[in-house]
Amino acid sequence: MTIPTGLVILAVDDDANMRLGWASALPQRIPGCRIITSSSGEGALAVAVSERLDCVLLDIRMEGLSGIQTLRLLRGDPATAGLAIIVITAFTEEKLTWALDAGADAVLRKPTPVPEIVRVMLDVMALTPEQRAERLQERASRAPSQEDDV
Repeated sequence: MTIPTGLVILAVDDDANMRLGWASALPQRIPGCRIITSSSGEGALAVAVSERLDCVLLDIRMEGLSGIQTLRLLRGDPATAGLAIIVITAFTEEKLTWALDAGADAVLRKPTPVPEIVRVMLDVMALTPEQRAERLQERASRAPSQEDDV
């Protein structure tokens, strides 16, 4: 698979070590990419509307807006609805399903090796926004509603 150049990736996690790890490791695997980091859902939303992003890596458990709430807000905004969004979390299988139901393109369990993160990112970004939207609609039609915003 060809790795696109000039990718802009937003890495959102309240754990500074995770953000720093992604910020240092991803450019080694994706030459020319730019990593923007945020420690919160609120910060992620601000970046998402001010930058031209290609992909968001998003944790679930964060202070303030949770990753699920952030994900729903990104999917609900026409300006950010088409972003490739990958949730990376240490949560249980049930929460992973909730992330998919909320609109994640993919969900990975922590710790996930960087080569796997890159593979999943490239697979998701290889789909057109229309293909991703179709997959999300298909999942939404099968998914039970979840009120929990963790």
